[in-house]
Amino acid sequence: ARRRPIPERLREIWWVRGLSTAALGLLLAIALVLPYLVTRPSRHLLYASILAFAICALSMTIVTGWAGQLSLGQMAFAGIGALFAAGFNRGLTFGVGIGDRWEFFSVTLPQVPYLVSMLLAAGMAAATAALIGLGALRVKGLLLAVTTFAFAMAAQQYLYRRPVLNGGNSQSIPFRRGSLGPLDLASQRAYYYLCLGILVVLLVVVARLRRSGIGRSIIGVRENEYTAAAYTVSPTRTKLLAFSLAGGIAGLGGALLGGLVQNIPYTERLFQISDSLRLVSIVVIGGLGTLMGPVVGALWVVGLPAFWPDNELVPLFTSSIGLLILLLYFPGGLLQITYSAREALLRWAESRLPDAPSNTSTAPLMAINYHILDAVRVVAKRDIFATRVKSGRSFNMFDKVNGTDSIRRDLSLI
Repeated sequence: ARRRPIPERLREIWWVRGLSTAALGLLLAIALVLPYLVTRPSRHLLYASILAFAICALSMTIVTGWAGQLSLGQMAFAGIGALFAAGFNRGLTFGVGIGDRWEFFSVTLPQVPYLVSMLLAAGMAAATAALIGLGALRVKGLLLAVTTFAFAMAAQQYLYRRPVLNGGNSQSIPFRRGSLGPLDLASQRAYYYLCLGILVVLLVVVARLRRSGIGRSIIGVRENEYTAAAYTVSPTRTKLLAFSLAGGIAGLGGALLGGLVQNIPYTERLFQISDSLRLVSIVVIGGLGTLMGPVVGALWVVGLPAFWPDNELVPLFTSSIGLLILLLYFPGGLLQITYSAREALLRWAESRLPDAPSNTSTAPLMAINYHILDAVRVVAKRDIFATRVKSGRSFNMFDKVNGTDSIRRDLSLI
C-alpha cells in the first residue's frame, strides 16, 4: 500500500498538512487512556500481548517489506531473544567444550537488570540472524523461505532445549519482571505502558531509518541488485544488515512476550513454527512494507479472537478466509482502505478550492510556431522553384542570383 503525496495546492491548508500527525496523535492518546477506561488486569495483559506481537511483526516490515526477503522464521529469533533475556536476568551459565561429554570449563555471567537483559537479548538475536543470514542469503525466493523455515524447525526442536538457553528447565523458563526506575513492572498496567513505549520508540526509529541512506539502500537492492551494485551498494551486505536489524527487533519483541507471561513455555506456544506463519499473516493483513501495518495486523489477528472468543467466524477472518479476501480485494492490506479514505478526503478538499489560474507558458507554443514556420518556408521555396521551371525560363548565373533574391523577397513576406 502506497500513500499518495498531498498535492501542492492542499499543503496550504493547515488541517490537511497535519492530517497524518493528528491521526497518529489520536491513536496514541487512545492507547494512553485505554488502561484507565478498561481497568481489568486481564485486558491489560491482552493489550500488552498485541503490542508485543506488533513489535515482532515490525521486523517483517524490514526483512520482507523493504528487503523483499520472505522469512518464515522470525518467531524463532523472538524465541531466542526471550530465552537469552531470561538467561541474562538470572545469570547466564554456559560450558565450553566438545559436545555434551567433553566440557573443559564453564562460564557464569552476573545477573543484569530486567531492561538491560532485554537489550542484550536483542543483540544476541541480531547476531544469530546475521549468522543465519550468511548462509541463507546465498539463495533467493522460495529457497530462502524454506531455509528460514528449516531454522525455525531446528530452533523449536533443538536450540530451545540447549542448557545455555533453558537453564536446565525442561518445560518452561521463569522470567520474572523487574522494575524500571520508580516504575514497578509487576502490574499488568505498568507492563502495558512499557510495551507501548518501546513500540513507539521503535516506530520512530524505523521511520527515520526508512528515510535514511540505509533504508533507501535496502529498498534499492530489492528493486534492482545490479543497479545498486553499480552505485557501490553491496547487495549481500545490505541484505545481511536488513536481516540483522529484523532479527534484533524480533528478539526484543520476544523478550517482551517472555516477560509478559513470566514463565516462558518454549515447548508449547509463542515461539513455534505456527507462530512464525501467524506473524506473516499479521504483516500481510495489516499492510506489508508499511509502518503501521504490523500494529493494525496485530489488532486484527491477535485482538479480534481475544475480544470475541466465542464467535466462530472471527478465527476464519483472522486467518485463512480473511487473508484470502484481503489478497483478492485489498492487496495492500487493511491500510489500503485507510489510504483510500484519505485520498477521498483530499479530493473533497481539493474540489472545495477555487480553480487555479492558468500559468501556461507561451515559450513552448512559440517554439512550435517557429518549427511550423520553417517547414512552411521550405515548402514555399520548393513551390516557387517548381513554378519557374514549369514556365520554361532559362537561368544563368546572374538570373540565378536574381532568382534567389526574388525568392528571398517572396519568403520574407511569409
